[in-house]
Amino acid sequence: MVGREDLPLKVVWSLFLTALVSGACSGGGANLPPARELQQPVRSLAVLLWPTLELRPDRLDDLLLGLGEAFRKQYGFFPLTGLSLSRAVWRELDAAPTDCRRQFDRALAEGRSALQALQLTRAKQSLEQAAQHLPWCADVLPAGSAIELFVRRGMLSLSQAQPGPAEAEFRKAVSLDPDVLGQRFALTADAVAVFERARRQLLSGKPTSTVVFSWPEGAAVEVDGRPAGPAPCTLALFPGIHTVRVSLPGHSSWTRILPDDLPPAELRAWLFPLPAFGPPRALLEYSLADDALPAKAQQQLASLAREWSVDGVLLVGLGRGEGGLELQVRLSVPGQNYLGELRVFRVKDPPTPKELGIVVRALREFKPSAAAGPPRK
Repeated sequence: MVGREDLPLKVVWSLFLTALVSGACSGGGANLPPARELQQPVRSLAVLLWPTLELRPDRLDDLLLGLGEAFRKQYGFFPLTGLSLSRAVWRELDAAPTDCRRQFDRALAEGRSALQALQLTRAKQSLEQAAQHLPWCADVLPAGSAIELFVRRGMLSLSQAQPGPAEAEFRKAVSLDPDVLGQRFALTADAVAVFERARRQLLSGKPTSTVVFSWPEGAAVEVDGRPAGPAPCTLALFPGIHTVRVSLPGHSSWTRILPDDLPPAELRAWLFPLPAFGPPRALLEYSLADDALPAKAQQQLASLAREWSVDGVLLVGLGRGEGGLELQVRLSVPGQNYLGELRVFRVKDPPTPKELGIVVRALREFKPSAAAGPPRK
């Protein structure tokens, strides 16, 4: 159930945000008291998410796009939104992907070593940890890392006399690269036989065609680390866990992790230009619970609004509370020196469309009428 609470409210931030927010309002100049009322209606909007580790990237993107869809239904326009937009702003200040890759690499190496030493319990724990990190960092991993993970998990299952689960893991590896050879991982003759059986089973079916579109058009598409051509392009994907990455010079990249299921018929990637100035550290150090923006943070936010050609920016934070997630939203209209009240909602993990609709309906400062983002098809 979604609930709204009055300030003050104790919010549980992720460890990443806690370290950054601890220095909020220091060194940024005097805080500027915001205007109490909007003088003009807000007709265009961008949604900016603070870096968080509370949801994996694909679910964060779903959350942001879900907010956009709720705006379209409630106010008749789709804002600039998506994880690609937020990553264009924070860039290297968002350390989550790099940190997750280090943890993935460490867990995979420990699992490999444990397998070689026939320490099956430790191998299982380490490989499960690597699998948990995979959705968070697949877009920054080398192409062969996920393949090795699935092969090692298959080897573990065979060591535990479980050929069925082993075939399932080998199938995931083959779906990433149909030409991969089991001998590359020093599989035994019996393991190679299971691996090849999994390959034949997967490749006996027909791949699913997935069309990738990009906005702007012509962005480079990669699937599982291999170039696939400029968008729009058609991918031939076998069922499995796939990583699709879309990139364009001067823009933030877009990544989608496809679950182990039939691939979708199409994917649409929205890419956003990197801001002309560097990552806005002063803005990141601002806590959404503060009553006023520091002067430097307000200047950075105003610069972003000008670059995006929007009137307002919806500031979004995500924390962990009792029984679920706490979604924090606050409307800023830099051109009018307006900073709305902080609204906090308890939502499920992940949030449902109904909950996001309630969040958007609570934002009654404005009634926009002009479209602010690319058309949704």
